[in-house]
This record gives sequence, C-alpha cells and structure tokens, in this order.
Amino acid sequence: EKGLNFLFEASVGGGIPVLRPLDQCLAANDVTEIAGILNGTTNFMLTRMIEDGMQFEEALALAQKRGYAERDPSADIDGLDACRKICILASLAFGKHVYPAQVRTEGIRQVTLTDVRLADALGGVIKLIGKAVRDGEHVSCAVAPMIVPKKHLLADVRDVFNAILVRGDAIGDVVFYGRGAGKLPTASAVVADVVDALKHGSKVHDSLFWQPAEPVEGMLTDPAPAAYYVRVAGIAPAVVEAIYGYGRVVDERYEGCAYFVERADEKALAEAARKVEAVGGSVKLVLKRLPEEN
Repeated sequence: EKGLNFLFEASVGGGIPVLRPLDQCLAANDVTEIAGILNGTTNFMLTRMIEDGMQFEEALALAQKRGYAERDPSADIDGLDACRKICILASLAFGKHVYPAQVRTEGIRQVTLTDVRLADALGGVIKLIGKAVRDGEHVSCAVAPMIVPKKHLLADVRDVFNAILVRGDAIGDVVFYGRGAGKLPTASAVVADVVDALKHGSKVHDSLFWQPAEPVEGMLTDPAPAAYYVRVAGIAPAVVEAIYGYGRVVDERYEGCAYFVERADEKALAEAARKVEAVGGSVKLVLKRLPEEN
C-alpha cells in the first residue's frame, strides 16, 4: 500500500539465509517437503539430555542460565516459536497462507530421559521438528518432538544450531544450517535486509510473497502412515500390544510400557488413544519416526 519493502529474512533461522534462497535459488523446483530444527533453545536442551544424561528440568535450568531460554520458556518448549516459523516457510514454499491454528503443535515438556535412551536404542535421536509436506493440493503441517534416525541429515544438529531441510523435485534435498539465534547472527540477517532494501531504492520486491489468507478450515493433518514410538501409562503391556498391534514393546513398566508401532496413521493413533482411555490408561507421549532416507 505504501510502496515500501517489507523484508523478514531474520524471522526464520536467525542468521541462516533460507527465505530468499528458498524463494529465488530454488525457484526451478517444486518444493514438496520442508523439515527443520527451528528452535535453538529446545535443541540445546535435547542435546544436553542426549549427550550428558540431564533430566528435562536440569537442561531447562542450564538453558536459562546461559540466556538461551527466557524466564517463561513456554514459547520455546511448547513449540509455539517453531510453529510460527514453519508457517512462514510453508506459506512461502507452497504459495498459500498457513495459520498457526492449522498446525498441530506439541512441545518437549513430556520428553523424559527414558524416552531419549529408548530412542537411542531404536537407532535415533529426539529432535523438535517443524514439518510441512505438500502432496498435490493437500498440505500438512506439524510441530512435534520426533525420532530422527541417526543417518538422517538432521540427526547431528547440536546445541543452539538450526537446520532446515528443503526437498525439491529437481535438486533433491538441500540443508540450510547455522546459528538460529543470538544477537550477531540475527543482526547479520537484519542488516542484510536493510542493505537489500537500499540497493533496490524505491523498487518494491515482488518475489517474497504468498496468496492472501484463506479461512481456517481445521488442522492440516498428514494422512501418510509412519512408524511411531508411544509411551502409555496405567495399563499392562499386553493390553497396549493388543490395542496397537503391528509393533513391539521396547520397555516394560508396571501397568504401562513404551511401544514401537511399526506402521500407523494419525487417524489410527487417535482411535488407539481412545481405546487406551476406555480401559483406564493414558497416552503420555507419541513420537513420529522420520523415514531413514534423507
């Protein structure tokens, strides 16, 4: 309306150049998937749990001591920050506005040191992942802790670093990696936008955009089946196995267990959760396992 530029490279990934390359350098590609570690605070905490055996509360306290986490860490550990970032990435990549209300968002509050150790036994590491997938006209988005196989490109992203994997039909997988927060990395992206605006003068950018907002029509769910880790309390392992099937118990506890579901979709998991509650149990944690291939 004012004939001015509105640039926002620093809004995702801190100092990592990702928005402009996604829009311009990958313009020849049909982007089908984005998956990223988009929050440095939670990645730092999970790294300390994985490498140092810290409990969740210890890792959070250390993150706050080092200035990575706010006094109220809710936006980070509940996944809200990562949700906003995957909305920007999905809107830019897929061309239509994605609302946070449409993204199933879970944080890492329920992740325990036992879950971290069991994920390792299953050949993976737990990371808070923001994921957006397009299959034809269908788009699905989610933010949640997931099990990332150790061979995956995102598995070795440690501490406060961010990484965004973009999958294109021509180039395959590209990963943008670097410091996702901090005053100098963020300032790097902000000043780059200022320089870009000065270079263009009065000319308005016409590249970084997406279609106007549409009415929210519910969650953008993922219909594709996947493998899942499920932690259930309040019922015996044999009952868990009978409800979920097609998997195996990976850890037994009195009146509960951790179970690896080899193949299920979100609808089947929701139905299984209702059956668990119907017999007096409760589902404490569900972790999707990303495919092994990059």
